[in-house]
Parts: sequence; C-alpha cells; structure tokens
Amino acid sequence: MTKFTIESYSDEIAPSLAQMWNESDDQWPGTFTRGVPLTAERVQKWMGEVDYLMNLVVKQDDGKIVGYGSLRDTPNQSGVSCYVPLLNVHPDFQGKSLCRLMLNQMVECATENSYQRMTIGTWSGNLKSIPLYKKVGFYWTPGVDVHMENFIPAVRQLPFAKSFFEKTDWYKDFSRELQQVPDDMRHPQTGDMKVYICRWENNGDYLNAIIDREGQSITGIETPTFAACAVVDDSNPAQGFRYGISWCLENRTTMPMTVMLHTDADEGVDINFQSKVTLAPGEKRRLESSFVCTVDAPAIDFEDKWEALPRPHIHTHIAVDDFAFSLATGLSYRPAIEISVEPD
Repeated sequence: MTKFTIESYSDEIAPSLAQMWNESDDQWPGTFTRGVPLTAERVQKWMGEVDYLMNLVVKQDDGKIVGYGSLRDTPNQSGVSCYVPLLNVHPDFQGKSLCRLMLNQMVECATENSYQRMTIGTWSGNLKSIPLYKKVGFYWTPGVDVHMENFIPAVRQLPFAKSFFEKTDWYKDFSRELQQVPDDMRHPQTGDMKVYICRWENNGDYLNAIIDREGQSITGIETPTFAACAVVDDSNPAQGFRYGISWCLENRTTMPMTVMLHTDADEGVDINFQSKVTLAPGEKRRLESSFVCTVDAPAIDFEDKWEALPRPHIHTHIAVDDFAFSLATGLSYRPAIEISVEPD
C-alpha cells in the first residue's frame, strides 16, 4: 500500500514539484502553466520570492511529489487572518484525502499562531471540492464567487474551549451539512444578522459558536453549562442615532453563577456598559444597553468583496466564575439620510 508524507518544501524536490504541476496542468481553468511548462529553476525562484506560514508538499514513499499546499498571512489583516493561495493534488492521486490532510495541518498552524480566521477560494467549476472544504470548517460566503471562511482557529482559542478540544477532535466531531451551496445563515435569535454557526458534539458534550459573518468574529457561544450571546437591534445602523444591544445569558448548571460583563468598541462606536449579575441555577437573563455610531465615524467600504475587512465592533468582555472570554459584534453603519429642498 502506497504511503504518503506531508513535509515542508525544500529546493531539492523542485524538479518533482515542477513535474507535479505540469501533469496537473489541465485541472486548472485555462491551465496552470499557461502553456509554459514549469522547470525546477522556475519553481525555486517562485518559492524563494514569497513568505509562507506553511509551504507543504505531499511525498509518495518513492519520493515523487504528488501534492502541494501553501498558507500565507493576509496582507490587509496581518496576524489576524491567513489564506490558502494554492492547493493541488496530482490527478492520479485524488480521492485519497491528501488535500484534507494538508488543510488540517494549516488549521493547526493558524490556531497555534493565534490567527482568528482562514480563507480559501476556488472557481465555480470546482464544486466537487466544496464538501471537503466545509468538512474542514470553511463556510461559503454568499454574494461573491466561491470564497470561503474558516473560524475554527478563533473558536479553539477561547479559554474555556481549550479543555473541550482536549477531549474532542475538532475535525471528526465537527457537525454540519456539506451541501454545495453558499452558507446563507441568519442569527437564531434575531433572524436578520448574517452568521455562520459552528457546532461540535462528543459523548453528550457540545460547543456551539455563532460567528458574525460581517464582523468576522464570535458573537455568541453555547455549552451544556453556560450560554452567552450579543444581539444588536440593527447591524446596519444609521450614524448619529441610538440603537439597542442586549446580551442573553443562561446558567445551565445546578449552582449559582456570577457573571461580570463590560463593553468597549472600535473607533466611531460609542457605548459604555458594565454589569455584574448572579444567575440562579437554570436562570436566563437578558441585559440591555444602547450604542451610537457617531456622525464622524471613519468612512469604510462595506461592499461585499473578495477580502472584505471586518466591520467595526462592539466588544463584550465576559467573566464567568473562573474563566473569561470576549465576544465581538460587527456594525455596518451608514450615513443618516439627508434631504435638501431647493426652491424651483
């Protein structure tokens, strides 16, 4: 039985990597090489010109390179978001989970290096890859070409989630549908906020995370013992007007639970709220406040695009007995309507 190993690129395997790309040429729209076969020298030059977080190859036990994948820092969100610029498996070796194994290593790398988000893109004719990407945690962003986002690194870095993932496999226990359609989800409590919902289940234990799609952030969490979710009245508020925000808290244990909550916000968003409450066993509590997006808030392009920046956030910092974590909720604010009336 053929064995495969995944390792970092080195120049000595450049000839075999060039051969892999040449033999994979017609797998890509318009071909990958554009009619100019790759050579070892060109591969070495290419690899030497780019900084990578990961630069992986899949090697067969006879030394032949049969796959390649890379992970890079996202320039306009350095240290926060990273992306997969290239992922390929030789056509003779597809269907052996080699892409998945490379992507799994990339998710580990992003998590270990404190990235919050990963992205990957493909073309509409490559829908066969969508279930694979979704199983590894990517969500298909509606409204654009096949652009996908993965927030598993952010969820795994939540302080209380680390112990959960010590006994739960983030890949095998990840629960979701793998349909070849965009993930056009809405917030389960409001029905309007655009979200992704991540869920893991293992032996009766579970973790749900609600991801604010436009804020590119975790806005709600749910476990068997505790749930917390931030909800704004309008995620597209007009500047200069006051809007409501609330936090839904739930104690699912049989003991009283002390919860401390306070907020801050990005530039252009005005909010000041803090509270300390004790939740009785089984109690649900809703806390309420308000915020204003100021009239002089920085102008930001909120149009959907390939690498849209996250929206300005309201940050919610929560301490529950012996652990603490933060949520963030994005706001796509807009200017208030101005009407001028001129005489005829």
